[in-house]
This record gives sequence, structure tokens and C-alpha cells, in this order.
Amino acid sequence: MKSLFPLLILALIFTGCQKSGNTPEPQTEVKKTEVTFTVADFAQSVKGFAAVNTKGTMAVGDTLSNYADNLYYAIYAADGSYVKSATQTKTDANFGRITEQLAPGTYDVFMTATRNMFGFFAGSNTTYSTASITPPAPNLWLDFFSKNLNITVAGTPLTQSVRLDRAVGALDVVLTDPMPASVAKISVTLDKEAADMLIKTGVAKTYGSTTRDFALTAADAGVANKKFSILVANTATDVNVTLQAFDAAGTKLAEKVVTTRINKNQRTTLTGSLIGPAAASFTVFLNPLWNPSGAVVTF
Repeated sequence: MKSLFPLLILALIFTGCQKSGNTPEPQTEVKKTEVTFTVADFAQSVKGFAAVNTKGTMAVGDTLSNYADNLYYAIYAADGSYVKSATQTKTDANFGRITEQLAPGTYDVFMTATRNMFGFFAGSNTTYSTASITPPAPNLWLDFFSKNLNITVAGTPLTQSVRLDRAVGALDVVLTDPMPASVAKISVTLDKEAADMLIKTGVAKTYGSTTRDFALTAADAGVANKKFSILVANTATDVNVTLQAFDAAGTKLAEKVVTTRINKNQRTTLTGSLIGPAAASFTVFLNPLWNPSGAVVTF
């Protein structure tokens, strides 16, 4: 019996160790809450942009799919750290409806919708203050809409309807000259276009020049008031717009530089002469009001 006692003690110790090793540590699970965003309509002035009615304002019932093929969103915690991001396409059954499970807290949410997809998270885009979007081609932006939200998630489900705002402006160049047959190309160059856009502020992080070339045909010869249009993402600073005309051999025939400012969701129009003599270049503003002091003729 004495010889069995030490073995019994060892067996008890070994059993206790096994039991202790298999017992999992208690973990505290954070309860998450469902958060739903519906991006389905727009309500803003789009005068001059393509609209679905003749009044120049998008109706509240306009759907996201009328203006975008892609919807992107990113979620950041209160300290600016990245939480999650995802992309929806027009063919998705839930296009325009975002549902996420988030732990209680405060979050910043960025959403953008466009016809063509942007570049996201290229480089160090892991914090809200530095995250940016880039256009599908260098310094060449397409029409897109965006919105920044700050939300607080508690214990009850959160459902919110979101309306996105247009994030670009438009530049229209109207050349009053009858277009000479020798002109084969018109170029419009901006010296300071957004190369990217910080999602938190909507302002460019870096800038670069951009050029749009417009080829002309024989049908354009002799046509006056020819209009050339581009979309611009830099709405924070003045830009120098260089207008140039070239012949088929690439020889520059004329050039003019105009300084202006582009505003979000508005069209800026430059009107004047490029090909004609410099003295012939002018802009005419028409007063649409009748002069009340005109002569009165009695008959």
C-alpha cells in the first residue's frame, strides 16, 4: 500500500493538468448592430447637366442606376482607423442598399457612385484622413457623386436613406469663330486638375495638368459657337485654361489662356474668339429685361 501512494498522487496531478489545459479562457463577445443605408435617389440642382426632366432638377424618385454603374463605400472608426469597404455593381440585386453589422460606437462612412470605377486604397489609404480616390485615367475624371456621413451605432438597428451630391463641376468652351477648315483639333488644357481626392474633405491631395483633345471633321468647317465640354474635379482653386487650335499636321494655329474657377455641380462657360484677330475677341452679356423707359407710341 505504501508503494501505491506516490503513484496515486502522480495520477491526480497528471489528471489535474490535463483538465486545466482543456478549459478555454472565457471571452467577451461584442454585440453588433445591423446598420442599413439605402442609396436610391438624388435631390439637388443639376441645371446644365443631363437631367431626366425639363426643369433641370433631378426628381426625388430618380434611381441610383440612372446615373451610376458602381457604388463604393468605406467605413472608419472614431479614431480614423479602417473598418471595412465594399463595392456594389449595377447588376447586383442589392445595388444601392448597404447592410453591415457594426459594434457600438461612432463611425465615419464615405460613399461614392460613378459610371466607371475609381482606384481605391492605392498606397497608405488605411486611415480616414489620408484615404483618397483616383480617377480611372490620370487626371481624367468622370461624373460622380459622393457623401460623407457620421453615424453613432447603439443597441438598436439603424436605417438611413442617403442622397449623394455631385462632386465635379463642368467647363464649357464656346468658340464664337466660324471654324476654319484648316483646324483639325481643338485642345483644352487645365494646368491644375486634381490627381486624386481625399475622401474626408473632397479636396485634392496632389494636382497635375490635364488635356482633352477634340477632333474636328469637314462638317465642322464654317460652324460658329462650337462647344467643347469637360468635367473637372478641382473645385478648390483657380485654374488656367489653355485653348489651342491645330491643323492636321499638328501645327499650332492659335492659343489663348483664360483663368477661371470651376464650382461643384455647376457649369462654367468660357465664350470668345480663338481663331480670329485678338481685337475681335469679346464676351457679350445680354440683359433679358425690357427697358421700362422706352418710347410710347400712340395710335
